[in-house]
Amino acid sequence: MVSQAVHEDRGAFRPRRAASLRGFSLLEVIMVMVVGLILTAVAVPFLQSAMGTYRLRSAVSSITAAVQSARYQAIFQGYPFRVAFSSANNNYQVSSQPAGAPGFAALGGPIPFGSTQVTLAGDFTLQFNPSGSVVVVAGPNPMTTTVGYMGRQPKTIRVSTNGNVSVTP
Repeated sequence: MVSQAVHEDRGAFRPRRAASLRGFSLLEVIMVMVVGLILTAVAVPFLQSAMGTYRLRSAVSSITAAVQSARYQAIFQGYPFRVAFSSANNNYQVSSQPAGAPGFAALGGPIPFGSTQVTLAGDFTLQFNPSGSVVVVAGPNPMTTTVGYMGRQPKTIRVSTNGNVSVTP
């Protein structure tokens, strides 16, 4: 008799277990989707803003690295280097004039410094001498330019005559 009661109890629990293992109700699935859509709607503008900030910082870093690298190469190699920045194409071209060469020759192709939404205040060319000094070949003197990106606060890059690069703000 005890074994028969236990057997009946086991059978009574089976339908409940089967019912609980069927899956999610339609209401539960819809609620999860609504919460996911709300989180996405909040996250997308935040991510777009962050990406814009990163693109601006990346462009500024590329420009300052090109200036510092060309200055270093001029000092290290012992002959002049130039970096020409193009605001229309968002790129720069490095060239050098080894000893005995008649003029400056491009080293490789143009290098992009930012996406098409990045703006540079104007074209400019800097020449770096083996002594470490910087001469503005084309563009504003003293060398100052502004880099912007789609409504973000622009960054101002200044290069001193001895090659120091500063970025504000």
